[in-house]
Amino acid sequence: MLECGMLERDSRALRKRSAVLCKQLVVDELLIQLLQAEDILTESMAESIMAEPTSHKRSWRLLLLLPKRGPRALAASAQLCEKLSSSICVTCSHNHQKKMAKRHT
Repeated sequence: MLECGMLERDSRALRKRSAVLCKQLVVDELLIQLLQAEDILTESMAESIMAEPTSHKRSWRLLLLLPKRGPRALAASAQLCEKLSSSICVTCSHNHQKKMAKRHT
C-alpha cells in the first residue's frame, strides 16, 4: 500500500527511527545536490531544506519530505548517505596515513 508515494513499511520505519536519524544525519549541500540529481528532491525543496539555520533542522525538513517523494526515495537517500559516509571514511583514513607517513620520515 502506498502512503504519499512511499511504501507503508518504509514510511513506518522512517517515522520510527526519525529521532535517531535526525541526530546522525548530516544534511549538507552535497547530499542535497545528489538527491536532486536522483530526482528525489525538487529545486524548491532543496532550497527550503538549505534555508534552515541548523543541520538538525535541515535533517528534520528532509525527513518530513522523503515520504512524499515516491517509493524509491528512502532507498536512494540511504544509498547516497552510505556512499558519502564511505567516501568520508576513505578520505579520513587516507589523510591519517599521510600524517603517519610524514611522522616516520
